[in-house]
Amino acid sequence: WGSSAIGFNTTFKLRMGLASPLPTVKVGVIDTGVSLSHNQIKNRLIETGFNSSDSGITGSEIDDNGHGTHVAGIIAQNTLSNVKICGYKVLNRYGTGTIVMIMQGLNQAYHSGCQVVNLSLTGWNGTPTYDVYSQAYDFLASHNIVCCVAAGNDGEDCSNLAPAQYDECITVAA
Repeated sequence: WGSSAIGFNTTFKLRMGLASPLPTVKVGVIDTGVSLSHNQIKNRLIETGFNSSDSGITGSEIDDNGHGTHVAGIIAQNTLSNVKICGYKVLNRYGTGTIVMIMQGLNQAYHSGCQVVNLSLTGWNGTPTYDVYSQAYDFLASHNIVCCVAAGNDGEDCSNLAPAQYDECITVAA
């Protein structure tokens, strides 16, 4: 129902009537990785081989949790085929990781030319390490990289969460 609600189906039909191809847009999914063989996304993936987590296969972004694949599926379902997905495995099989792992994923996405990064993850604000987040999002925004982040699913005040609290990010809640 989400695709219809945002008008994607109409946009898709209009776009299919145009002759010129659209440029490739790379979206970095900073999460638990992605399934390289999932039918909905396999033709939209650009393999990265990035895994800074403490689970899975070294040098492989293969998802051993499922969350990153879920996020990639939503992106693929609601974008045109010129949008390619790059998975960066920064969270382990339990969906946890460190700020260092997340920063490594953001850095790799930047250097790989992603124009959009998605982080469907949250952490509590209030520790000095979250200042690193602020600097990272300032940097990405200054390089015209769109950052989409999660506010969680619990109705929590976004000012208590990182990266949801940062003005440079598009924050989405469920």
